[in-house]
Amino acid sequence: MINKLKDNSSSKSYLNELNNIYYSLNDVIPINNYTILSDIGISYPGAEISSLQNLSGNIYLTDPKLQYVYSISDTTQSTPTQFERLSSGISIPQSITYSLSKNSLFLYDTDRGLFSVALNGTLSPIIGPVPNSNISSIQSYMGNIYMLDSSKGIIYNVNTTTLSYTNGLKSKYLVGARSFAVDGNIFVIDKSGNIVRFYANTYTPFAISNSQAMEYSLNKSSYIYDNQYSNYIYIVDPAHYRIVVLQKPAAGSVNTTDYKFVKQYVYTGSNKSLFSNITDLSISASGKSFYLLSGTKIIKIFI
Repeated sequence: MINKLKDNSSSKSYLNELNNIYYSLNDVIPINNYTILSDIGISYPGAEISSLQNLSGNIYLTDPKLQYVYSISDTTQSTPTQFERLSSGISIPQSITYSLSKNSLFLYDTDRGLFSVALNGTLSPIIGPVPNSNISSIQSYMGNIYMLDSSKGIIYNVNTTTLSYTNGLKSKYLVGARSFAVDGNIFVIDKSGNIVRFYANTYTPFAISNSQAMEYSLNKSSYIYDNQYSNYIYIVDPAHYRIVVLQKPAAGSVNTTDYKFVKQYVYTGSNKSLFSNITDLSISASGKSFYLLSGTKIIKIFI
């Protein structure tokens, strides 16, 4: 029995050593600890969360099905509060984002259009709904708002100063797109889970120079996070339970095609289903926490 225990102990030690070697070779940071800040579906049965945004100690979430915008603490487990609803002018809230340039939240409502949103919940209309469109996601860049209609393959560009919009980009790669991000380039996760890049509204090469270090390719991704202030691009790859970090080119070389793999955060626990359903990501202002959307659950991971 003693020898058997010794063998088991040796096996575990050997496996741990192998894991450590694997992590080192593949730049893996294991996700061992996480917190479920809230499960919106418990407080609001039938909820369907379509986007989340972290700002000023809270996470804001849109629920087009039950017609709410929720707010929860980004530090502790809490019950979501109703940040906005129909009585205040919200009808079908689809997506929420934050513009640092404008220091404001922006919200797109299918029935009522684009609003800026103060932290007290006050709404200010920007434009009405785009006719015959199906806006699924919005992002900000240089104070303007970009709005994705993945059914038609169009990204609209909204000037928040002139309160007008243009058809900024139309492409077959946008049809069925899962998510997008804007930093001067426009990056898209297409319907198949591949990364597509546009520069000056033109389809442009995108390459990861040291992709062999990732072990798995990024062709099953669900979400991309980036903005003009970030030095990195974050890719959610739920098929492999990971978040991949890519280094962006140096400032002033936005059209460089060489993106470098830096590291990957990989979930190594047993609750695989929680991490195989990640559809949205936000990062704290300090850059030390991920906030992930998995169904109606909000997950926090320290990084």
